[in-house]
Amino acid sequence: MQVTFVSYLAGTLASLVICLAARYPLPAGTALAQTSWWMWIGDVLGTLYVWSTIFATPRIGAALALALTIAGQMIAALFLDHYGAIGLAKSPASPTRIAGVVLVVLGVSLVAHAKR
Repeated sequence: MQVTFVSYLAGTLASLVICLAARYPLPAGTALAQTSWWMWIGDVLGTLYVWSTIFATPRIGAALALALTIAGQMIAALFLDHYGAIGLAKSPASPTRIAGVVLVVLGVSLVAHAKR
């Protein structure tokens, strides 16, 4: 967990330097108060993702860890697009798009099987 903390601290400091160098204004407190709950949950999920990747990668290998990450992102993106969640334009989960995600999952299965 310490590595995750250092990773987020370094990212926070880098973001601060970029914001200061580019002279981006700080967000108003009212704008922060009006954000949706899901905008805040991303940091929590991101922390869990970074920690789990640091924990799992030495055990399952980099290829499988990355393949699982991509497959998870593809599945989540398919649902987000289909329902137009988090302000996205709706893009139905057509048979072609579902087949694409299934192929990604099959690819993950091949990577996992090759690990044996």
